[in-house]
Amino acid sequence: MITTIIIPAEMLNTVSYYHKHKEKDSFDWPLADVAVSVKTSGDICSAARIVLGAAAPIPWRVEKAEQVLINSKIDKMKARQAAEVAMQDAEPFELNRYKIPIFKTVIYRTICHAAGIDPMT
Repeated sequence: MITTIIIPAEMLNTVSYYHKHKEKDSFDWPLADVAVSVKTSGDICSAARIVLGAAAPIPWRVEKAEQVLINSKIDKMKARQAAEVAMQDAEPFELNRYKIPIFKTVIYRTICHAAGIDPMT
């Protein structure tokens, strides 16, 4: 029985969101999955982590995209900019080029959700 959960003080104002994009719900493996964690101070992002799955043999952190978000207010434009930066150095195999626009969309949506923004409006 769990009786206590302790959340470290440095985790206050931190929100994480994960999205797995699959071809069909019946398949286990994702075409793209993205985990985003943002820490805010007021409405300014003070720390961010963006990690991609199904993009490399290991989880792939995109620090350049994180820097787009840090020290700014996260809005749809910043989320889209971070998604573009995340994919600018991508070197997909020939048969995986189709994943680039999928990743851009999933990154954008995941950042929006983590920031409390509806990416569809």
